[in-house]
Amino acid sequence: HNWNDVYATNKEVLDQFKSVQNQEVFDFLGSGEDAWWGERRAEADVVLQDFCSVVGTSGPQSAYHQKKFLRNVFTDGEGSPKPCEDTSAPLVPQATACVKSDTPDMTTSAPTSAPTSAPTSA
Repeated sequence: HNWNDVYATNKEVLDQFKSVQNQEVFDFLGSGEDAWWGERRAEADVVLQDFCSVVGTSGPQSAYHQKKFLRNVFTDGEGSPKPCEDTSAPLVPQATACVKSDTPDMTTSAPTSAPTSAPTSA
């Protein structure tokens, strides 16, 4: 469904959602509808980078990643697919290269222990 059509039909209800009020609504038309149904299957890493960018967990290097599949329906235009010029050519990955961050890795922190017994009532 096209966001504009859905919004026009359900504006009164959708305007009550915080995500709509904050203009934080995303769909999968960043590279056009065909790319979502085809390319994203081969590039799950790019979908993950897009998702991390949308939810704000992509770290300090997030400025380097340009969303490919997901788009903000309020601020990003609908994308169009790249033309396929050579069907026998190898896939050129669209993922943003990883860079080492100075942020501590969660896997290096000490694990927290789980309670060993159920709480007792007073």
